[in-house]
Amino acid sequence: MDHKLLIYKLMKLGLNNHTILWIQSFLENRSQTVVVDGQKSTSVPVMCGVPQGSVLGFFYVISKSHSYQFERVQRSAARYVLNDYSPYSRVTAMLNLLKWQTLEQRRNQASLIMLYKISHNLVAVDHTHLIQSRNHNFIVPFSRTQYHSNSFFPHTIRL
Repeated sequence: MDHKLLIYKLMKLGLNNHTILWIQSFLENRSQTVVVDGQKSTSVPVMCGVPQGSVLGFFYVISKSHSYQFERVQRSAARYVLNDYSPYSRVTAMLNLLKWQTLEQRRNQASLIMLYKISHNLVAVDHTHLIQSRNHNFIVPFSRTQYHSNSFFPHTIRL
């Protein structure tokens, strides 16, 4: 998985900024070489994957998991915190009482924060293709495929 995509997915999961920055710094400026019969190749940058055996393997797996499982964990945590295991209790009401954002809301907020950082050159992501309207809103780029329309920029601009 591309490092930028991994960072984006971890942000969507709601990891805090300190953790994201730590992971990002761990992945940045990595390179690899290959040695065959004593001949060493030139160094090339590593732009995807995580070092084998590193603690980031856990985050890599989590980022690829289905987010429904995380929603279930949050809902179970709400029942635990309020000590309410009644089958008649509404977990949504519990989340509202606790003033907990849903994971979807946290992911959307993280996407909007990342879009802000990208558009203000606070992170090194190319945004030259983004077009702003007169009222400073971004124009949703045209998408020929569903895959592209659900990608970061079109999806986040529609939020």
